[in-house]
Amino acid sequence: PSLWEGLPISLLEAMYFKKACLVSNIPGNNDVVIHEENGFVCNSAEDYVSNIKKVLDGEVDILKLTNTAHANVLDKYNTSTSSKKYANLYNN
Repeated sequence: PSLWEGLPISLLEAMYFKKACLVSNIPGNNDVVIHEENGFVCNSAEDYVSNIKKVLDGEVDILKLTNTAHANVLDKYNTSTSSKKYANLYNN
């Protein structure tokens, strides 16, 4: 868990490698992770425990979640997309 993130590169790398990500609810993390769609956003220690139990108990389709996370990284955070976003930002 982090107290602050800019662009969470290690999170994006973990998502790319199809790891289930549990993140603290802070800017950066919650810009990338959509709760129970491509990872888990947690507000407290109890949230971390609860979400881990959901995975272990099979309440969450972890393969679907990690595949969605992987696809999100490929779609939104690839070099081509990122460079276009930066170019538009600088040009405006």
